[in-house]
Amino acid sequence: MDACFALKRRLISNHIRDPPLGSGMAFMVEWEPYRQHILTITDEQEISNCNDFAALDYANTKFSKGYAATGVAAGVCARHEFVQPTGVGDLQRGERFGNMDYILAAFLRHVNEFLRKLRKLPEHVRQHLASELVQFAVPKMHIKGHILPCQIRYSLALLLGAGQTDGEGIERLWAAIAGVAGSTKLSGPGTRSDQLDDHWQFWNWQKLVGMAETLRRRLSNAEVELEKQEAAFSLFCVEQAEHVPRWLELVNSFEADNSQPNPYESTQGNEMTEAQVRAELDDQDKAELSNGALPLHEVTPADFITFGLEVEEEQRRLAGQAQLKKNKNETGDKIRLKKPRRKLKNQYQRWRELQATYMPSAALYFNKLDINDAALPKPSL
Repeated sequence: MDACFALKRRLISNHIRDPPLGSGMAFMVEWEPYRQHILTITDEQEISNCNDFAALDYANTKFSKGYAATGVAAGVCARHEFVQPTGVGDLQRGERFGNMDYILAAFLRHVNEFLRKLRKLPEHVRQHLASELVQFAVPKMHIKGHILPCQIRYSLALLLGAGQTDGEGIERLWAAIAGVAGSTKLSGPGTRSDQLDDHWQFWNWQKLVGMAETLRRRLSNAEVELEKQEAAFSLFCVEQAEHVPRWLELVNSFEADNSQPNPYESTQGNEMTEAQVRAELDDQDKAELSNGALPLHEVTPADFITFGLEVEEEQRRLAGQAQLKKNKNETGDKIRLKKPRRKLKNQYQRWRELQATYMPSAALYFNKLDINDAALPKPSL
């Protein structure tokens, strides 16, 4: 689930003068029950103990003035990106929990027959059963904005059965629907509802007819990656053979019962951040200079290590961009690699020069390799 604040609607007309053709018969929720629910949450306070999200800030701003809807919230299938029946609803003041909870419940009733039967059970057992049936996770890009405990608890990478699902299909939906925002903003409620339903029906149809090609492509990619990952995993297990049995026990225990200790959570408790490590290294360099130690180079050892990490990160990022460019799609066509490659080449050459100063044994290692002399590091004075 996610919200799109581009799909606003101004205070134009009303549901009596401009009703939808079939309220609740497609993707938009039934209006009247939803409206009655909204009236009960007008004074609801948004509380988050995770992070200061912009969406929650948005709920308490004045940007709702003059708008009947400040956006829409929607739910899609995380694997196949189909918009769910009655899985879209208008937002009045940002991404409020009351709106999101209603829309979530509205489309979950179509997913599982047992979930619909929950309402017949006593209230004190409904939530317990629902929590056993539903597992919550945060999409892989969005989760980086959460605090570490949330990243560990709700990561798709650590969710059994999630595979390589990224959960970001909702963002691709917003990218596809953004083009109609200008026209729906000035539409009446019924016209806008019907128009959005029509576009999302076309979106689902495209996903359906393209499913065979999508699954074939994903299977081909998965087969290649499976071979790589199994080889890497097997090697890792051999190198860490003394720890593997204990690790497997912890993982299996946690996956069977989430109340058990989380094996992915650090037990150290006092880990230093990268900024703290850099500050400590800088203090060490200053202390050595104050004691009369002569520097080997204008670039300090701490800066040398930091620069190496930055070059490595840039190299990894550029490799990812190059892989994306190989894909014959709109995203790949927009990627330009000439300038980033030139920048990385200059950084790499600079790194080799510094390496000859701080890691002279590297030159001996390179001499054993069949590398052109121009690529070898030279002392930088």
